[in-house]
Amino acid sequence: MINSVGAHGADNRNWLLRVFRMDNCTNMRALLCHCKSYESEITGFSERPPGVQSETITQPTLHVEDAVVVLITVETGDVPKVVAPRLVEEIEKMCRDTGHQKVVLLPFAHLSACLADSETSIRLIDEVATLLADIAPARAHFGSDKRLSLDIYGHPGNVRYREFYGPDRDKG
Repeated sequence: MINSVGAHGADNRNWLLRVFRMDNCTNMRALLCHCKSYESEITGFSERPPGVQSETITQPTLHVEDAVVVLITVETGDVPKVVAPRLVEEIEKMCRDTGHQKVVLLPFAHLSACLADSETSIRLIDEVATLLADIAPARAHFGSDKRLSLDIYGHPGNVRYREFYGPDRDKG
C-alpha cells in the first residue's frame, strides 16, 4: 500500500499513481530499436506475472542482423485489431527510415505493470506478425526468460518509444 503525505499534507497516492502511470493502463507500449545485431536464448519459462502461459518453444535461440527490434508490452484493455495496425505503421516507418526490412517482434513485459493476459498478448503479437507478413518478421518466444543481446546503432532516431491507445482513448 502506498502511504505518503505531501508538503501540503495531502495524500499523494493519486500523484504517485500518475507518475508510474498505473491509472493509465489501457495502451500498448513498444520500444523500437534499430539494431546492428539481435540475439536471444531462452533460459527458462517465466513465472511472473502470476498466471503467465508460455508458448511451446520452437526456436530456443534467435539471431538477426541489421533489423528493427520491437519490444512489445500488451496491457489490459488492448484490442489487437485496433492497436496492431498502429504499431505496424510505426514499424514500417522505422524500416523506411533505416533502410532495413528485417524485423524482430519481442514480447517484453517490462514496460508496464498492467499486463494483459497471455492469450491477448499472444493474439496481438500474432496480429502484428500477420500484418507484416510481406517482410516475414522473426518472432521471439512469449513467456520465457531470455538472455538478450542488442547491438543498437548510434544515430538519431535509433530508439523510439511509442504508446498506442484504443478507440475510446485515442490521443491523436
